Amino acid sequence: MFKQTANVFNNEIIIAFKDPSCVGNKALFILVNAKVDNYFRNLRMLANETATHFLRRFTVGRNQAELAGNSYDDTQLVDFLLSATSNVTNQSYLTNLSVYQMKQDDDEDVAFADLEYKLQVSCKGSRQCSYYRGTAGLLQSEMLQLQ
Repeated sequence: MFKQTANVFNNEIIIAFKDPSCVGNKALFILVNAKVDNYFRNLRMLANETATHFLRRFTVGRNQAELAGNSYDDTQLVDFLLSATSNVTNQSYLTNLSVYQMKQDDDEDVAFADLEYKLQVSCKGSRQCSYYRGTAGLLQSEMLQLQ
């Protein structure tokens, strides 16, 4: 952290200036907005991570970014999700991701909800996913904490 900003942005605690319309608060908003947006855009699926678990992290990251003032359209979300899953080795995930990548390459509209659903369906039945099914309520509780 720079010494000039240490008194307003120190140890993950943000202290706003008293005047809400001052330049310092506007700059602080831009700094936080950029930090959260950068985290969300650079989110990657881990090699042994299930689609369900990754989608949970993706959704939490997206909500954090949107709470900080960022907004994303469906096309951007599909782009982020496809790039975040570029190192996937699971065959069922690869098949679904390849289909959506081809649709996107052919300039077809791809809905984020469809892609998300297909990844979750490809995870069903997998032994690896059974652990994460028990944590479905965890996402809902995290979402409530964010609000």
